[in-house]
Amino acid sequence: MTSGPMKHLWQILAGIVGAAMIGYFACGLVRFPDSPIHPCGEGRYCGKQGQPRTLQDYRAHQFWETGLMWVWP
Repeated sequence: MTSGPMKHLWQILAGIVGAAMIGYFACGLVRFPDSPIHPCGEGRYCGKQGQPRTLQDYRAHQFWETGLMWVWP
């Protein structure tokens, strides 16, 4: 078991990582309020309630949702 200054350092590090993960998740919620973005026709992408989205939005959402959400600790 770690004690003293090293324990304090690990607590600070855990707090920073936790805050970064919460920030990343919140940023995605703000950027994609109509998540999930999905294909809804030939070359068309829509949000949860049918709002039109671009291919770039779709790719960014996929990266946010599947890429980093499952790989990041």
